[in-house]
Amino acid sequence: MKVNNLILVLAIIFNIDSIYGQNVVLRCVYSTNLLNGYRCDLTIINPNGLNNFTVINGTHLFLRTDSHVRYITSSSESYTMNIPSIICEKFSNTTTIELLGMGVQKIDEDSFKNCKDLSYLDLKDNNIKTIDENSFKQNFVLNYLLLWFNKITEIPDNSLASQHNLLVLDFESNQISNLTENVFKSLISLRFLYLENNLIEELPKNIFTGLSNVLTIRMDNNSLKIIHADSFGILPTLNTVNLASNQIEAIDERFIDNTGITTLNLINNECANSNIVDITLSRLLMRTMLSQCFRNYEDIKLASTTTTITTTVTTTTTSLLPSTASSTTESSTAQTTTESSTPQTTSSTATTTTSTLSPIITESTTIDTNLPPECVTGNLDERVCNLEDENQATKSKIDVLTEENKKLHSKINYLTSKFEEKIENLENKIEAVSKDKWEIEEELRNQNKILIAAVRELENQFFEIKGCSCGCR
Repeated sequence: MKVNNLILVLAIIFNIDSIYGQNVVLRCVYSTNLLNGYRCDLTIINPNGLNNFTVINGTHLFLRTDSHVRYITSSSESYTMNIPSIICEKFSNTTTIELLGMGVQKIDEDSFKNCKDLSYLDLKDNNIKTIDENSFKQNFVLNYLLLWFNKITEIPDNSLASQHNLLVLDFESNQISNLTENVFKSLISLRFLYLENNLIEELPKNIFTGLSNVLTIRMDNNSLKIIHADSFGILPTLNTVNLASNQIEAIDERFIDNTGITTLNLINNECANSNIVDITLSRLLMRTMLSQCFRNYEDIKLASTTTTITTTVTTTTTSLLPSTASSTTESSTAQTTTESSTPQTTSSTATTTTSTLSPIITESTTIDTNLPPECVTGNLDERVCNLEDENQATKSKIDVLTEENKKLHSKINYLTSKFEEKIENLENKIEAVSKDKWEIEEELRNQNKILIAAVRELENQFFEIKGCSCGCR
C-alpha cells in the first residue's frame, strides 16, 4: 500500500503520464487571440473514464491564470469515456467548451456544474449514450447546446429544466426513439430545435407547446406516422417545419391553423410529397395539396371513436351474461317447485330480465346521442349512417376549394398582367431616359468643341500680344 501511494505522489509531482501501466494525460496548451480570448487546447487521454484528477498540466502565459481561461477546445489525439469534473473546477469562468470526437460515452452530473458562465457547449461527434438528469442543472446562461452525431437514446425528462436562455438545441443524428411530454417545457427562449435523423415514432401531446419563441423545428428522417395539432399547440412564431422522409399518413388540419408556418417540407411521406414554401400566400392551395392527409386524419379519428363505442357496448353486454343466466336458473327452479305457480314465476323472471337490460338500453342511448335519430338502432356499425352526408360535405368543401383556387389563379393572372404592364412602362421610361442622356451628352460634346475653339482663339490672341510685346522692345 505504501509503495502504491509513493508511486501516485511521484506521478503527481513529476507529471508522469503513466500510472500503474495506464496512459493518462490531462494537459493544456495555452494561447490567446482576439476571437476567443485566453484559451486552453486540451489534450485528454483517459480511456477508463477516471474522474479523480487533481491537476491539469501546462504552463500559463505571462500574468495569466486558470481564472482567465474563456475557451476550451480538444486536440485531435484526445480520447476519454467521460468528461472529468476538474475541467470546470479549474476553469470555472469559461464561456465556450468544444470537446469534439473524443469518444465520450456519458455526461455525468458533475461534468459541467462548476461552469456557471458557460454559454456555448459543443459535444458533437462523440459516442454519448446517456445524459444524467442533472448534467446541465447549473448552466443557467447556456445559449447553445450541440449534441449531434452521438448515440443518445433518450433525453431525461428534467435534463433541460434550467435552460430558460437556450437558443439552439441540436440532437441531430442520434438514436432517440421516444420523447416525454415535458422534456422541452422550460425552453421558453428556444429559436431552433433540431431532431432530424433519429428514430422518433410519435410526438406526445403538448410536447412543443412551451416553445413560445421557436422559429424552426426539424424532424426529417424519423418514423413519424401521424401529426397531431395538440403536439404543437399555438405557436405563432413557428415558421419552418421539416418533416421530410418520415412515414406520415395523416395530419390534423389544426396544425396548420395554429402555427405561423411559412415553410413546410413533407417530401417523401405517405400522404404527401411536397415542399411547400410561403404558405401564407397560398393557404388554399396548400390545403388542396394536403387534403389527403387531412381526410386520413378525420378517418382515423372516426374509426377510433367507433372502436371505443363498440368496445363499450361489448363490455356492457358481457357484464349482462351472468345476470341472465341467474334469472334463467331462478325461473327453472320455480317451475320445478310447483306447477301451479308457473305463470307468476315466469312473469317475475321476465320482469327481472327487463330490469337487468334497462341499463344497457340507457347506456346505448347515452353513447349514441350525437348520432341522428335514425342511427340509434343498436347496430354497432353506426358509421355507415353518416357516410353519405360526410361524402357530400367533403364534395362541397372540394367545390369551394376549387372555386377559391380559380379565383386565386385569376388574381395571379391579373397581378401578372399588371406587373408586365409596369415592367413595360419602366422599360419605356428607361429608353426615354437613355435617349435624353444621349442628347445631353451630344449637347455637351458640341459645347465642349465650342469651348475648345474659344480657348484656342484666346491662346492665339495671347501669343500675338506676347509677340508684339517682344517686337516693341
